[in-house]
Amino acid sequence: MEKFIVGKVLKPRGLKGELKVQILTDFPERFKDRDAYWVGLTTDTKTHLHVEFAQLHQGIVLIKFKGIDSLEDAELLREQFLFVDESDLTVPDKDYYYDHQLIGFKVINTNDVQCGILKAVIHMPANDVYDVDYEGRSVLIPATYEFVVKIDVENQVIYVDRFDEFLS
Repeated sequence: MEKFIVGKVLKPRGLKGELKVQILTDFPERFKDRDAYWVGLTTDTKTHLHVEFAQLHQGIVLIKFKGIDSLEDAELLREQFLFVDESDLTVPDKDYYYDHQLIGFKVINTNDVQCGILKAVIHMPANDVYDVDYEGRSVLIPATYEFVVKIDVENQVIYVDRFDEFLS
């Protein structure tokens, strides 16, 4: 089963194995509910750890794993990622999509002409940006209602308006 990153260990907190974790998800409240995470630098080097407690605190998560009971134990987890299984992801609301759901979708303009393939979603402060592979080059399109007309998940198509404006 595929794993997805939801956080990154920043550093230990205190002497008893607590960790400060950077939130890398749109659903930070889920940190309070999850019982376990896969922790590692990659999905190939991960370890399954059970949560003793977790709390949101000033834009980060403070988390304590069972068996991680000292500063030294916690230090070994510095810079590692917290992963969850795809089945543990929050079910998104209508008009919300996870990046992995959209990658590879065809991008079609309002004249039903294929413009390219979505290769990445870039998260920017104002809004997300779609990185579309158009004839071997990247074209960046703001992921806003002004430009993205419709996302058809069933047919794996993103319909965009005014695509030509982004070619220059």
